[in-house]
Amino acid sequence: MRAQVSIVIPAYNRAGLLAEAVESCRRQTHADVEIIIVDDGSTDNTADVVGRKLSGEWAAANVVYVRQENAGAAAARNRGLALSHGAYVQFLDSDDVLMEDKLERQIACLESDPRRPEVCSCFGRIGSDFHDPGASSRIGLRCGTPRDYIRSLCGTPVVHGMQTSAPLWRRSFLAGRPGWRTDIGFGDDFEYNVRMLVDAQCIVFVDRELFWVRIHPGARLSRIGGSRRQVLSGIVALQSVVDSADRAGCGDRFCQRGALRKARTLYACLLDLGTDPDLRAFESWLWRRSLRPALDLGMLGLLAARRCLGRRGLGRLRDFYLSVKGIRVSDEGFCHQS
Repeated sequence: MRAQVSIVIPAYNRAGLLAEAVESCRRQTHADVEIIIVDDGSTDNTADVVGRKLSGEWAAANVVYVRQENAGAAAARNRGLALSHGAYVQFLDSDDVLMEDKLERQIACLESDPRRPEVCSCFGRIGSDFHDPGASSRIGLRCGTPRDYIRSLCGTPVVHGMQTSAPLWRRSFLAGRPGWRTDIGFGDDFEYNVRMLVDAQCIVFVDRELFWVRIHPGARLSRIGGSRRQVLSGIVALQSVVDSADRAGCGDRFCQRGALRKARTLYACLLDLGTDPDLRAFESWLWRRSLRPALDLGMLGLLAARRCLGRRGLGRLRDFYLSVKGIRVSDEGFCHQS
């Protein structure tokens, strides 16, 4: 028996790209899907575009369109999940694309496993043009168990270890659990996936690239920009992930090192964008996390330097270090060699 899949697509000012995302859902080789578009208060002509499609080529398709006041991608995903009916749930950002066999392959993997896995993940691609190998690259992590995933997502520097579109979830597993956190607009998929994996008993993986994350100039719902709000959101996401790792029994030295490595980037941004209370609160958390399960002398030394040099002094030292190492900070807050 073919299982129905609910595909939840949050959208904000996405008139130019939303149709392609929806068409990638309609082209699935597993055709028994419902597509739920949640318009998060768009101010462009997204509603007009969807309206024309629903009166035309989408008229016979199982496409649901709802509109809400602007509340962010997390709230839109929660709304779509509440409206869903499928046995499986696929989250898809409105500017990304599913490969046509994604659902078929992942459902087959889930239904053939007698352990009844709660989720199936896969690889994907990220770039400006999926068809051009030079303009896109593989993303994703393959791990054997939910605990392995939690440990790897926390401990490695990989940015898109389990991107929003990668997992296909059993709806029965997601139902009744806390949804996407509406106070996180940056790192929301990282936080949500790790938190769900804490309660999962089994995960399976399809060793194929089954979705495409599009890189383009337009803003994404999960990106707020280089602002204090974005940095604080990233901090909340990281703190929640670390708490989830602790609950799963994964909070070892490997996770600690990885979390503090991610925290250093956020801390560097907070020096420029945060208030003094922001800094004090994050530094208190960093101090505690640098003491267990092992002493992290690098982070403890950084915090001591801030006390000695002050905010501006440490900021100047950071800028000098980055210039010497040839490192730049991207819009998403991650450092890369230039």
